[in-house]
Amino acid sequence: MSEIIVDTLKHSGNNSTANVTLASNGNVSVAGALSAGSFTGAGILLKKSYFEIPRASYTNALFPDDDTTPQRTEGAEAFSQAYTPSTGSCDLYITAFMYAGEASNISNSISGGLFISDNLDCLQVISSFTEGSGSGTHGNAILHWQYKMASWGTTEKTFSLRTHGANCINYVHNDGDYSEAKWGATATKTSFVIEEIST
Repeated sequence: MSEIIVDTLKHSGNNSTANVTLASNGNVSVAGALSAGSFTGAGILLKKSYFEIPRASYTNALFPDDDTTPQRTEGAEAFSQAYTPSTGSCDLYITAFMYAGEASNISNSISGGLFISDNLDCLQVISSFTEGSGSGTHGNAILHWQYKMASWGTTEKTFSLRTHGANCINYVHNDGDYSEAKWGATATKTSFVIEEIST
């Protein structure tokens, strides 16, 4: 088979401008937009998905007070999101955060776990503790997850965030009171983001 080397590619009807230039060092320069069905190589951002975590209240439930991994049947579900990766050849980078609190006196310790629907074990747990009682010491925590996992293929699974010691998320903790629904539901929502990075 013969090797074909192209220095420049010109748009038909435009003989004066090189739209694609292949330099001797291997770099490719493109004048205008580049469109392709797919890109290959590790470390490329393939897809980024943003999901909103709304303000919500619910009944508190707890993780066991021991050194075992929290289970998907424990705690209280605060958020869930179905997700289908676009390919099996990528890693998923998950970034999520929410404000968890107590709207009534239920706990000093607040924790949160990241789960996936085909695994009972928590993928990652985050915790916070506020000691004391009275004005200004009501339990609340900003729970922030950063987690990496390999894609499982192109079938749907559901991620969920479950809390321990909280009965509301994305409420406002203001003036030493318990967390309250203030400042508007659209302004107090937080995010759950999944990035697909090629492997």
